[in-house]
Amino acid sequence: MISTSEDDKSSSMRLFVAVPLPDEIKQELKKWINNLQQLPQFTFRKWVHPEDLHITLQFLGDTPRERIPHIIEQLRASVTAITPFQICIKSLGTFGRPSFPSVLWGSIDGEIEQLRGLQQQVISQLSPLGFPPEERPYSPHLTLARKYNREEPFDSSALSLHKAPYPTEHQPLQWQSSSMVLYATHMHRQPMYEAISVISFK
Repeated sequence: MISTSEDDKSSSMRLFVAVPLPDEIKQELKKWINNLQQLPQFTFRKWVHPEDLHITLQFLGDTPRERIPHIIEQLRASVTAITPFQICIKSLGTFGRPSFPSVLWGSIDGEIEQLRGLQQQVISQLSPLGFPPEERPYSPHLTLARKYNREEPFDSSALSLHKAPYPTEHQPLQWQSSSMVLYATHMHRQPMYEAISVISFK
């Protein structure tokens, strides 16, 4: 699945590992994101393309192409004891300064311990290859937009007024996660991320 695009001339690829979203969930989130973009209190410089929505497990950075098969082998080893689990999206939050946030994100809920267990297995398998985990604690989230872009401070009360869509009155937007993906980043194009390998859970 490795790209044959303009990036082929490069000897490395910018990689990360993430849990993908099903197409039907992306479509629901696309409508939600479009609505948020129309609201002045959600003026952000860059919104994530719906096809690029994902839940990051580990960022690998610029990686020589010849290392990719070994990385995929280790990722397959990391899911031998992982079974599918439920994920849902409930509310909005931000990273960075509360008055001028750097990231707008959707909160991840559901079977979070299984998701954290998967992330720990990925770290355990990739650390010996020279991909250490981040020092900060793992905080699973769905990045929606970056760089708040108004002169007026961000009104955090808007976060509680615009929660994720509920398909039914009491049912959050949820799905069963059954795989993770090794992605490559292609700068200056939309969508930015290309699936290099899909690793299914048992």
